[in-house]
Amino acid sequence: MLNCCIELILTFSFLFSAPKTYGNFAADIIFLMDSSFDVDQNTFNRQKSFVKSMVRSLTLSPEKSRVAVIGFGNVPVEVVRFSSSQDVAAITRAIDNARKIVGRRNIAKVLEFVASVLDKARPSVPKVVILLTAGSELYLTAPSQALRDLGTSRYVIAIGPNADEEELTPIIDEPRDMFTVATPKELTWSTEYMVSEIIKRTGKVLLRKTWKIAPIT
Repeated sequence: MLNCCIELILTFSFLFSAPKTYGNFAADIIFLMDSSFDVDQNTFNRQKSFVKSMVRSLTLSPEKSRVAVIGFGNVPVEVVRFSSSQDVAAITRAIDNARKIVGRRNIAKVLEFVASVLDKARPSVPKVVILLTAGSELYLTAPSQALRDLGTSRYVIAIGPNADEEELTPIIDEPRDMFTVATPKELTWSTEYMVSEIIKRTGKVLLRKTWKIAPIT
C-alpha cells in the first residue's frame, strides 16, 4: 500500500509540476513514438507524456526550437509537422489525440521517413532525432547512417526488456546517447533527467560544430 501511494505521489508530481525550461536552446527536434502491436496503451501514454514534457521545456519559435512528432508501428504517421502550428497547446492536443498505429514494428522504415522530414529542417540549428521504442530490430545501420550523414544528433530511449540495446546501437554515436528504462513508470520518473541530458549534449555538439579559432593578427 505504501509503495502504491509513493508511486502515485511521484506520478502526479511529475504530471502537474512545471518542467525546467531551456530558453537559450534552439534546435529542430523530431520525436518518434512507438505504437507497435506489442506496445500497450499505458506504455504509449507514457511516451506521449515524455514528448509533451520536453516540448514544454522548449521555447518554440522560428528563431528558437521547432518540433515534429511521428508515430510508428508498421508504418510512420505524422502527428506534428515542422510546418504545423508551433504552439505548445496545439502540439499537446495533437499528441493527446494521436492513436496507436499497431502493426509489426518497423524502425528502419520510420528512420528512412525521418530523412524526408529533415528536408524541412533549418540548416542553422542542430537537428535532433529522439526514438522512443519498446522493441528493436536488426539491420538499422543503413538508415541510421543516412541520418548521420544529414548531420543529426540521435538519441534512443529503450523501454522495457524487449528493447535490445545491441540491435539499437547502430542508431547512436556514443553509448551514453541511449537511455534505458526497465518499465514505463521509470520513463515517467526519469523524464526530467533525460530531457536535461539530451539538451546539454546537443548544445555541446553545437559548440563543437560552430567553434572557430580567430586568426592571429
